[in-house]
Amino acid sequence: MKSYLVKPGSGIENMQLSEAEKPTLQPGKLLLKMLAWSLNYRDLLVAGGQYGLGLPSPLIPISDGVGEIIESNAELSGFKIGQRVALSFFPDWNDGLITAAKTKKSLGGTVQGLLAEFVTCSPSEIVSVPQFLSNEEAATLPCAALTAWNALFEMGTSFPEKKILTIGSGGVSIFALQFAKSAGYKVVAISRSLQHLNQLKELGLDEGYDSVNNPKWGDTIRKSAFGELDHAIELGGASTLPQTIKATRVGGEISLIGVLG
Repeated sequence: MKSYLVKPGSGIENMQLSEAEKPTLQPGKLLLKMLAWSLNYRDLLVAGGQYGLGLPSPLIPISDGVGEIIESNAELSGFKIGQRVALSFFPDWNDGLITAAKTKKSLGGTVQGLLAEFVTCSPSEIVSVPQFLSNEEAATLPCAALTAWNALFEMGTSFPEKKILTIGSGGVSIFALQFAKSAGYKVVAISRSLQHLNQLKELGLDEGYDSVNNPKWGDTIRKSAFGELDHAIELGGASTLPQTIKATRVGGEISLIGVLG
């Protein structure tokens, strides 16, 4: 089969196409034919050697993808041959609260990823893909979308017209915006790009602020008609956190997400 390999630290531009044996189907495993993949910022960090030490080398990169079940050596409870499925970013975290043990393995990081024609997995590591999503759409969900969902609805409190902040226009922020609006929340965003803010408004953004020309945007949001934040989806780290804190009400929530440089 064909797969791509990268040596962490060499950069994504040095990824190489490779030929390998088709995976042998072990007891309790499924064989998937991969149909689509999506690239996350984290995948670039892995390839660039900026995502921890001791990763496999060479490594099959990419954590997010959709495949079709083509063979099974496991009990197919809830699944069937020919079904489209997405794989879990953390293979050992399929439900419940997050723990260190559940996050020890991560696809395309501490274990081999998905950028190959075929991969094997356990039934507990996959979820079915709904018919209304294309392969490409579903392939974008496991990392960015679930991160946004977990912050908004699993870890955070929920109530009508909750006021949310998102940072920038990356995958997590775009999903957080769409999820929040579908739940009836109000959303404000900051970005260094007016063009990106206008695009976010097309997705339902209520208010947007240019952080370049308004460096004290935290005070601006707090004093605006939008008002203090109930929950911030904080992805900027040291460069944005002070203003996020200023904009968030007493008793509000701040979800720290991503590589917070």
